[in-house]
Order: sequence, then structure tokens, then C-alpha cells
Amino acid sequence: MSEATVRGTMLALMVSVMVTGCAQLGSHDDGPGRFSEDWYSLAADRPVGARQRLKKGKLWPPFPRPTGEQQPWSHRYHSAHYWPYPYILEDRGYINDIVHQQTDNGWMTMTTLYGYHFDPETQKLTDSGRLHLRWILENAPPANRLCWVQTGTDTQISQTRLSSVRNAAVTMVGEGNLPPIMLRVATPPGRPAQVEDAITKAYLQSTPKPRIEYQPLPTGSGGGGN
Repeated sequence: MSEATVRGTMLALMVSVMVTGCAQLGSHDDGPGRFSEDWYSLAADRPVGARQRLKKGKLWPPFPRPTGEQQPWSHRYHSAHYWPYPYILEDRGYINDIVHQQTDNGWMTMTTLYGYHFDPETQKLTDSGRLHLRWILENAPPANRLCWVQTGTDTQISQTRLSSVRNAAVTMVGEGNLPPIMLRVATPPGRPAQVEDAITKAYLQSTPKPRIEYQPLPTGSGGGGN
């Protein structure tokens, strides 16, 4: 047997031993083999960053950090290469959800007919109530074009308000263009227009008139003046 053949045989045996050892190292009865595709898929959920460890009775570092195994080196490279993605997308989604919820709440407030939009005796829409209803029908975006009606002190008042709003809306836009009209348990966020008008008038009437101190210049007597 030539020397080249001996070297080739020894090299093949070494490669075989290394492959067998790696296979034994990567095989686990309780999960996928280490460095297999399934193992990498499970390891992809590990968070980035250093791990908190207990050394000599102390936590290193002392502030909260992830625990458990580190990310594989390929995943660390991926995190460093594409940072801050995809983690920033979760934060953006959370903030967008809050903004959308606040927007929807604002439109719900703007499209609500409160108790001061109805006559306290008949529970029919007042002039300001009809104007606000027309604004809802004409200006609210289609996604938020819902007409909410504040509930009354009993079911009869609530149903009378619903009927009044429905009849007025039919008169304005017709039966086929009616938006959903629903009751809402709510409290007016402000005050009636009459109260605001009275407060503004009282404020204007109590405002003192502006006074500017006037002191005439002294006039000279006699002499050859200019």
C-alpha cells in the first residue's frame, strides 16, 4: 500500500470519527439535535443581549436581564446586522394600537348626542342637536360615522331619544343613507352651550376697561417760543 493511500485512509477515518462524534453530541432524546434546522428554529426565540447569572451569591448584572442560553453565533450576527429590527416593530405596533384607540375614542365623543342636545321635556332634538347630527352625517369619516345617543334616566327616555334621532336623520339623508344609531352610557365631557355662553358673557361684562394714565406736557408761558 502506497503512502498516499495510507494518508487518504487515515484522513477518511478521522473525518468519519468527527462526523460520528458531532452526531452523538447533537443527538438528544428530549428534543431536536443540536445545530439541526429544528434546533435553530427553537433557538430563534431566544432574546438578544447578555444573560443574568448568579455568581458568588450575587446577580450579575444586578438589574433585570434575560436568563437561559445565549443566542447561537449566527443569530447574534443576524441581530447585530439588522438591529433594531424586528424588535422595533413590536414597539411601533403597540404605540400605533394606542393611537388608534385614542382616535376611535375621540370620534366616539364627537359623534355622540348628549342629553343637552335634547329638549328636557319632550326628549326631541333641539336646534343645536339637529345641527350636530347634520355635522355627523356630513363630516364624520365613513369608518367612524356612527351616531351615538346618550342614555336617559330610564329606558323610555332612551328610546324616545333614539326615535327622535332616527326620524331627524331620515329627514336629512333618507332611509338608505342612515348610519348605525346606538345608545351609549356616557357623561358629557363639557358643559351645555348655554352655560358656556353665560360664563363668557359674564367674563366680558366684568372685564375692567383699559385705563391709560395721561399726563399733559407742561406749557411754557411767554417768551419767544417756537
